[in-house]
Amino acid sequence: MNKAKKKQNYVVQRYLVTMKGCEACEYAKKKLKAKISSGKIKILTPYNKKAVEIIRALNLHEVPVLAQELDDATFRKEW
Repeated sequence: MNKAKKKQNYVVQRYLVTMKGCEACEYAKKKLKAKISSGKIKILTPYNKKAVEIIRALNLHEVPVLAQELDDATFRKEW
C-alpha cells in the first residue's frame, strides 16, 4: 500500500493580533517581549491588512491571538 506523504508546512512568520486598551493583550505583549523585540513575532491590530486576512482565515472573534503564517500562505492559530 502506498500512503501519500503529507507535506510538512513550515512557519514563515508569527503574528500577535492585539487591540488598544486590552489588558490580556498587554499581558501577552509583556510575556512575548523578547520574541517581539527580536522580530520573531510581529504585532498587528485588527485594522491592519494582514490582521484582517488572519482574522477572516481563522474566523477569530477575540484577541489576543498568536497566529502562524505557513509557507503555503495559510494561517494556523497557535493560541
